[in-house]
Amino acid sequence: MHTTFRLSVFLLFMVQLFCSCTSDSLPEPDSTQPETPAGIPDAYQDKIRTQPYPKADNELYLNPAPLIVPQAMKTGERLQFSLSRTEDFSSSETLLSEPQEWCMYNLHRRLEVGTWYWRFRSTNLNGTTPGEWSAIYRFEVKNDTPEFVTPPFQTFLANAPRLHPRIYCFLDDRIGEARNRVTSHPEYAELQSRASQALKAEYTGMTDLYSRAEELRQHATYLYQAYHLTQKEIDEKVVRALRIVDLEQFESRDITTLSGGQQQRVAIARAIVNEPEILLLDEPLGALDLKMRKEMQLELKEMHRKLGITFIYVTHDQEEALTMSDTIVVMKDGQIQQIGTPADIYNEPANAFVADFIGESNIYVGAMYGPKKVRFLGKVWDCVDDFPLHEKVDVVVRPEDVVMVKKEEGNVVGKITNCIFKGIHYQYTIMVGKNEVTIQSTLQYPVGIEVGLKIEPDLIHIMKRAISTNVFEGYINKNNQVCFAEATWDADVTTLVKDSHIDEDGYVVASTGQKYDFTDADVTVEIEMNAIEISDDLEAGNLIGEIIEMVYIGDHYQLVVRTEDEDDFVVDTEWTWNEFDKVSISVKKEKMKLTLKGDIARYEI
Repeated sequence: MHTTFRLSVFLLFMVQLFCSCTSDSLPEPDSTQPETPAGIPDAYQDKIRTQPYPKADNELYLNPAPLIVPQAMKTGERLQFSLSRTEDFSSSETLLSEPQEWCMYNLHRRLEVGTWYWRFRSTNLNGTTPGEWSAIYRFEVKNDTPEFVTPPFQTFLANAPRLHPRIYCFLDDRIGEARNRVTSHPEYAELQSRASQALKAEYTGMTDLYSRAEELRQHATYLYQAYHLTQKEIDEKVVRALRIVDLEQFESRDITTLSGGQQQRVAIARAIVNEPEILLLDEPLGALDLKMRKEMQLELKEMHRKLGITFIYVTHDQEEALTMSDTIVVMKDGQIQQIGTPADIYNEPANAFVADFIGESNIYVGAMYGPKKVRFLGKVWDCVDDFPLHEKVDVVVRPEDVVMVKKEEGNVVGKITNCIFKGIHYQYTIMVGKNEVTIQSTLQYPVGIEVGLKIEPDLIHIMKRAISTNVFEGYINKNNQVCFAEATWDADVTTLVKDSHIDEDGYVVASTGQKYDFTDADVTVEIEMNAIEISDDLEAGNLIGEIIEMVYIGDHYQLVVRTEDEDDFVVDTEWTWNEFDKVSISVKKEKMKLTLKGDIARYEI
């Protein structure tokens, strides 16, 4: 009687599950269902199985555990299983099943302690055309493996695994459709039929309830897990994600009826619903207007705080980078230029590129004039950085760090040539000689007047020049031309030998009479940035390139022109160009400095 009572409780639980799965409104699961044993995840939290089960290292909770094969590995109408005590399946105890409709096979009898081997193959309906056997899998039955022969209900329920239900054979990653797919699948109807038959059985007088109890346990588990997978778990995650992006009241709205900002939040909710450890946001606010973008910046920061996960945020908007980031990584052509806090990146840029990319900057070519003294804008200024004497450096000064004073009080004098009201400040353009200085000030001054300029030493940022000249590796051809950057250039090879000339045979002849044949000689080619000429006449030069970068350096522009073969030419020019302009590249031969690589003696003839 004791056993019968406990089993009846179990059957009532089954009836509730079957009824709930046929309606749209599912009840909460039975609170008496025990928690999954420690270390064993719930099946509905597992990914879709891709490996056969059980494995040798799996702790068995049933004797025997069902043999489960992923649907994707089923290539025929049915599956056939073989189970044996020997790895070559030669044992007299080897079992060969009939072709099974399901992806699971359970013997419904106890197995002896020891190692068991199994395999499977796909077949047609009647098993007459079987396919190849799978790899061999193994599992262990141990002395402490539970045996279920009329067990007390609580013992049975406490040991019932909630792992890898058969329903996983036909679920896919479109989890929102899973519930409909479950109820419409033929296996679902079969499960209902088998459970109904089991519910009608008379258990009171039976001494061996194992087969029936296990059958019922499987049905209950499958449907219970399907419910969780398709309803409760998803609902909870969706509501949480919508709450984070402040769209709780919009869950029933069609996405086409939402605003641009709301649609962007939905996209973010889709990304965070799976609870990633790292969230990659690639220009997430690029399609929004300025007002919405600023609002979403604050919302994303709040989301970041709530989620407590790492955001990797990709943007070309400097203000956005400074607003959103704890750490900024500035990259150029796939190379990291600087890593630091927003304050470090802005106040202490590593090079001219970073200074120009992050915030507005005045950038000048300067030279060290003494200990912590730098010359630029035609004057010597005190600074806090120290470099070797006479070394050329890049000087960066932020517009807000330049102060306009009376002419006699400034370090240099300039003339205001332009003034633009920016709302919170005025932006001035001041010419100091040929150099342009951009200044931000809350005070209004008339255009045309002369003013003095002052800059505090700690606001003058000195950086080692990233590049001071163009350097290429090349070689000399038989015509005494130099080949580099996938082009051929006229060159003066006599510079390789002091006081030399070229004779009628094309040899370089030194003043002492030695002759040199530099054919195929490797050389280093150096070209100053102001020695490169570019033109919009694409047939005028040796190469064609595209302007990929442009920085204003006080009195001129510094461009990076990239060829089709990915060679970069850094060009100083006083003319204004646009990014992505196509230009030709030419260099006069007297502007090239050639340096011979290796011993000159090897080229003597």
